[in-house]
Amino acid sequence: MVQLFDASFFNIKPVEAHSIDPPHRILLGVVYESLESAGQSIEALAKSQTGVYVGVMCDDFMQHVRRDIDIMPVYVATGTARSLISNRISYFFD
Repeated sequence: MVQLFDASFFNIKPVEAHSIDPPHRILLGVVYESLESAGQSIEALAKSQTGVYVGVMCDDFMQHVRRDIDIMPVYVATGTARSLISNRISYFFD
């Protein structure tokens, strides 16, 4: 699923998508598929009072991309921040 991540569908630039932690990419897809499977309209969720809560523990990807500061991706801070995954989901679906 990581290789099949459709950055353009989620309005994410390709250069940013490469910096997003793979579990974050997977979760975006899983949330979309879950809502679709449940018959929830994305349009109906927009501007609704819906909360997104995500618990994330591991940061292996962050450790990997930060090994060499000379080739660190531009969006590594926002792409690997565990605290931003719920915001990324709520931003897309709003």
